[in-house]
Amino acid sequence: MTGNPSMKLSVRTAFILLAMLLFASPLMAERNIGVGLHLGGQHNTGNIDSFYQYAQADPQNSMFVGISFKFSAPFAFLRTGVDNSFAINKGNVLEDQSISTDHTSEGLDTYQLSYTAIPVFAGLQFPLQDKGVFYLGGGIAYFLGTGEVKSEASGTAEDISATALAFGFISGMQLHLTRKISLYMEWEYLEGRSKPVTQTSAAPTYENFYVDYTGHRLQLGLMYFVL
Repeated sequence: MTGNPSMKLSVRTAFILLAMLLFASPLMAERNIGVGLHLGGQHNTGNIDSFYQYAQADPQNSMFVGISFKFSAPFAFLRTGVDNSFAINKGNVLEDQSISTDHTSEGLDTYQLSYTAIPVFAGLQFPLQDKGVFYLGGGIAYFLGTGEVKSEASGTAEDISATALAFGFISGMQLHLTRKISLYMEWEYLEGRSKPVTQTSAAPTYENFYVDYTGHRLQLGLMYFVL
């Protein structure tokens, strides 16, 4: 008897899948749960271009420090954590070209923003032999921000607070330094803005300024794997 060809194919496929899992498991062994510390940066914090499309601005740049938690399985991951940002420089609107010639509508002058972000990402990861892991996925982030804005209309600084839920993507790479410690590099892109939180113009007389957390974030850190 020669046997059923389809059964032979199914058995062969099963052996191939088993071999792939057995090959991947040692590469990711003892790196299932990690705790990391990282330092990152963001250009154009507040995404001022979305609020003033025609303005010439010197945007705010920020750095942030954070802690991350990564849970890994063969070919999948879940990553969360907390990031806290601080401003490197204030943002300045140098020239608002949307202001009318009679100056009946004054806009934002300077701004400084900081935030706490809680991201949650999930996706796929791929072992780089025994050297590391490449991963990419999507998720959400909750932003709780505070700051100070100064409008040309009032000429005084005003404290603000703004929350937002953002959506975006993550891509990263881990390079194993030891069995327990890895260097990780990540790129995040998130989109989300708050509701209007303050008024920056003399007219109209309603809150028009919102905080836009949209932007690219780069970070570098070390991760210790507890399991």
